[in-house]
Amino acid sequence: MNRKLFLLALCSILFALWLPAAGAAGDGKPAELPQVPETLNSPRATMGSFLHAMNDIKRGMPDRIGDAAATLDLSEINPLVRKERGSDLAWMLLEVLDRTRVIDLEKIPDRTGGKPYLFHAYNNGAVQISRVKDGRWLFDRETVKKLPLVLDELSAQERVKGTDKDRDFLPWHIRFRQSLPPSLKQAPLLLENWRWIALFIIVLTGVAADRLVSFILRTLVRHWKRRTPEPEYQKISDQILRPLGLMAMAIIWWLGINLLGLPESAMLVLLVAVKFLASISSVWAAYRLVDLIAVRLMRRAEQTESKLDDAL
Repeated sequence: MNRKLFLLALCSILFALWLPAAGAAGDGKPAELPQVPETLNSPRATMGSFLHAMNDIKRGMPDRIGDAAATLDLSEINPLVRKERGSDLAWMLLEVLDRTRVIDLEKIPDRTGGKPYLFHAYNNGAVQISRVKDGRWLFDRETVKKLPLVLDELSAQERVKGTDKDRDFLPWHIRFRQSLPPSLKQAPLLLENWRWIALFIIVLTGVAADRLVSFILRTLVRHWKRRTPEPEYQKISDQILRPLGLMAMAIIWWLGINLLGLPESAMLVLLVAVKFLASISSVWAAYRLVDLIAVRLMRRAEQTESKLDDAL
C-alpha cells in the first residue's frame, strides 16, 4: 500500500511539472529573446559604442573599458581571464582601427539584420561586426582571435587618426612589444622570447621579495621578543610571520603576469597558480596568527580561578 501511494505521489509531481512545460511548448509562441541594447543593435551602433567608450577612457574615465570590451565577442575566452584579456583586446582593436582609416559612422550600415559588416580585410585576418544569436552585433570571434596578428601586420604603419600621444594610453606590453626587434618576438616554445625573459625576471623579483620581507619580519619579531616583558611570547617562533613573504611574492607575480599580456592559455595557468599561492599563504598566515592570539588569551585565562576559560 505504501509503495502504491509513493508511486501515485511521484506520478502526480511529474505530471504537475510536465503540464506547464507542455503548455508552453504547445502554445505556438517562440521563446522571447532578451531585448538587444541600443548600443549593440546594429553595426553602426556597435562601432560607435566602442569608439565612444575608448575616447572616454582617454578623457579620464578608465571604468569605460568594460563597455568597450562588451562590443567584442569574448565567448571563447575563459571567464577566469576574460576581463584582463578583454581589456587588452579592446586596445589592440583601437590600434588596428586607428592605423587603418578614419571612421565615418554614417557610412556604416544601421541595419538590425543581414550579413556581417566587414570593416577591412588584412593579410593576417579581418575586422568585422557580426550578429550573434541573441541579436547583438559584436566584433566577432574570428576578429578577436586574429587581432594580435593584424596588429603585428600594421605595427610599422603610421596612424591615420590620433597622434603619438595616444600611444601612452596603450597597455605597457603593447607599447614595449612594438619597440622590440623581430628576434625577441619569435615564439619557438609556446611564448615569445621576450615574454620568457620577462617571466624569468618576474619570478626572480618575487623570490627576492619573499626573502627580503621574511628577513625583515623575522628581525622585527626577534627584536620585539627581546623587548617584551611577557615570558609567554618568548615561545613564539621567529618565523611566525613567514607567510607574509609568500603573500608579497604572490602579489608581485600577479602584477607582473598581468603586465605581460600573455596568451589566454598561459595566463589561465599562471594566474590560477598565483591565486592558489595567495590563498595558501593567507590561510597559513591566519594559522600562524592564531598562535599569537592563543598565547594572549591563555595568559588572561590563567589569571582566573575558573578552568573553563583555560579549556576554551
